Amino acid sequence: MAPAWAEEPADAGLALETAAATKTDSQAKQGQQATQPQVLLFWASWCGYCKESLKQADHMYTQVAAVNVFDKVEPTAFLKGMGVKLPSEEASQYDWVKSEVKALPWMVIVDAQGDVIASGKPRATVAATEQWIDSMLVLHSSLAMR
Repeated sequence: MAPAWAEEPADAGLALETAAATKTDSQAKQGQQATQPQVLLFWASWCGYCKESLKQADHMYTQVAAVNVFDKVEPTAFLKGMGVKLPSEEASQYDWVKSEVKALPWMVIVDAQGDVIASGKPRATVAATEQWIDSMLVLHSSLAMR
């Protein structure tokens, strides 16, 4: 049984928050470099739930980038010390996305143009989180084709 903090809310799909991000020139440049959506996991070293989410994300087939916020640890060394091999992204690259972060840990899916597709709390299991990411990407693709 999953811990209470990690249980899926009954209305998880309805609780999903989506938003369009306002891009600056640097954001647009970053969006041009990306060719596919990017999944970002925002975390802090003092957050116990974040550590669990980082370990889970390390086992996902979906590529996830870890973005450390709100503390001054050296992210790559911290992740390595935990045995987590996720790529670590510089938080300053994602200042425009931080407004999407409502709690920690928090996942944000950004499309190739730098727009926020979806954001939400990582789910209780690797499979549930991957299913959420996949469903958001499918929904985004179907809406983009209209």
